[in-house]
Amino acid sequence: MTAIRVTEPSGSGGAIQFASDCDFDSSPNFVFLTGSEFFGVGTPYPSATLHAAGDTILGSDFSSFHQVTGSMFVTGSGVTSNYFYLITGSVRPSHLPGQIFWDDREQTVTVDLGINDTRLQLGQEEFVYGRNTSTENIAVGDVIRISGAQGDRVTFEKAISNIQGVNAVDQDEVIGIASTPILINEFGYVTTFGIANDMPTFASSGFSEGDILFLSNVTSGTFTNVRPPAPYDIVPVGIVVRVAPGAGANGIIFVKTAEPTHLNDISGFTGSNIPDGNSYFRYNSTTEIFSLSQEITASSLTFSQNFVTPTTRITQSIYTASITDYRIGVRYTNTGSVFIQLPKIFDVGERDLKFKDEEGNAQNNNITIVASGSDLIDGSSTTIMSRSYMAINIYNDGIDKWFIE
Repeated sequence: MTAIRVTEPSGSGGAIQFASDCDFDSSPNFVFLTGSEFFGVGTPYPSATLHAAGDTILGSDFSSFHQVTGSMFVTGSGVTSNYFYLITGSVRPSHLPGQIFWDDREQTVTVDLGINDTRLQLGQEEFVYGRNTSTENIAVGDVIRISGAQGDRVTFEKAISNIQGVNAVDQDEVIGIASTPILINEFGYVTTFGIANDMPTFASSGFSEGDILFLSNVTSGTFTNVRPPAPYDIVPVGIVVRVAPGAGANGIIFVKTAEPTHLNDISGFTGSNIPDGNSYFRYNSTTEIFSLSQEITASSLTFSQNFVTPTTRITQSIYTASITDYRIGVRYTNTGSVFIQLPKIFDVGERDLKFKDEEGNAQNNNITIVASGSDLIDGSSTTIMSRSYMAINIYNDGIDKWFIE
């Protein structure tokens, strides 16, 4: 049977060790204390039992609290307990790979990892461990994408926002921000979610607390608080929690990345068979899929019924054309002359208008078309329809000129 005893190894002060060389004849399941180290030094856990050197703890006493100061070294198969209590209110210890302690600053348990003083705050952040297989070193704060996999590990490289086709499939694969320097062909950690400390969120670079950060489209591995312009990928990286002063890169970022959305990433859309040139969205009711088709042309249009343009008919001597008019039929020339005032080009923009003497008596009673303001019709302020059953079509330049076809 193995027992716990306090000894005083050379150079390490008092320590608790599992030992198999104790006398179990008279008292099995005991803790035997020797040397100068003892339980109960410092501020004990509430209701903890204090023990001096040489004390022996027997049987059911194991259910009590026993505080140990100094280092505890356990040899054997390990320690089993219903729970462990980590002292709060302590100063953060120096980094030691494998060390676990309660972190008052982060209000959680912190685990010291094995590279570059990296610490993992449980429940506050997530890491991924991988290798830099790119041709350049990765610095703390660089935005990272997965470039592949090698030796049971993902591989890293710096990310940059690209211009990708409508049928691109998640080519960025941005996963987070580097928490450690990662030299070429070396391993390191990337924060994929949560609080990332020691970040280069310098105020001199224009960052403010609460800024949303995006992957830069200018320099690989960098983030920016300016959304990249279209058609560059929009890749959110996180939010600035603390701005770093000019003296050092000790800013804080809440990391929360998202992949850019491409056409193929949207359910019900397809980016295959993209046509050359301009295109439009088309819905196929049979497949229930949207796709891109070629630009609409007159030869590609098919109508299920006759396409009729509206006609405005005039039965008075004076009429002012409106923005909704397309074709104007005059039915007043048997009675008298007609004056039609055109709308101002600035108000209606580029458009066509058609006019027709439907009563066939414009030879005797002319139809006069009048431009508005400084607008002109083929260089004149008016044009006259003076032949029976005459028709004219006019269009404008969108500025101040009408032209007769």
